[in-house]
Amino acid sequence: EISSKRAPVLCQFSSIGSLSSKWLQKFASAVDSSCTHTTDLVNNCFPEKDQPPLASRLRIIWPTSEEIRNSIEGYRGGGSMPGTMKNIAKDFLVPLYHRWTTRSQSNFNGGDDPLKTARYVPHIKTFVQPAYGKASMEPLIEWILITSHNLSKAAWGEIQNCSTGRSAGNKVLFIRHWELGVFFSPATLRNYFDRSDEDVDDGHICIVPYTGKNGPKLNNSRHVVEVPLPFDLHPCPYSDSDTPWSVDGENSTPDSFGRIGCY
Repeated sequence: EISSKRAPVLCQFSSIGSLSSKWLQKFASAVDSSCTHTTDLVNNCFPEKDQPPLASRLRIIWPTSEEIRNSIEGYRGGGSMPGTMKNIAKDFLVPLYHRWTTRSQSNFNGGDDPLKTARYVPHIKTFVQPAYGKASMEPLIEWILITSHNLSKAAWGEIQNCSTGRSAGNKVLFIRHWELGVFFSPATLRNYFDRSDEDVDDGHICIVPYTGKNGPKLNNSRHVVEVPLPFDLHPCPYSDSDTPWSVDGENSTPDSFGRIGCY
């Protein structure tokens, strides 16, 4: 059984657009399953008063310059993460950043990395909302989206005033890019189980990250679905010495190939 407690949404992507704090708050409200959702028109959907801090709602998983330097391709691997400093270094984003890997060097040797992703620069885009079981408090996944969306207004859309057509004078959600993704949750997975079994409902399906060990230890669950999450469900926040990777940043420490500077 899922508790009402919801962890911040984990956002992992390969590029970030020119964002504002206001837009990101609206994005958080749109994707957070603990928020009240409505089918009202977009101009009624996003209350802006009394919203909690972004750091309590979202976590951005973005490699540090050190992680790119230590990757299998060194700095050249950073070409898969074409973020620029003007978009990445905004003050409201800095508290949200979390590492792609854990801090333990054992991670680079596969110590706690069942999918062996630690030294490979990601280009995948994965959005996840963790949750917790009431009894076990072990990590569960409320929903997961594997998609082509980066974190940008062009991909997710922006509410704008419409001046033409039948919607003139109203607010519309304007999306510039076509994107495609696959969304999983207990409700969507229920369709894959035998509906004749009356015990199989949303509350009896648990989604958990694959650990490569002896499997999850969850009680009172008829069906446990493991997903190959490429990062830790509890990512490490940046330390004071960590800097987010950007393709236009300067890096004076050589990578394993002896290269310095940008990718």
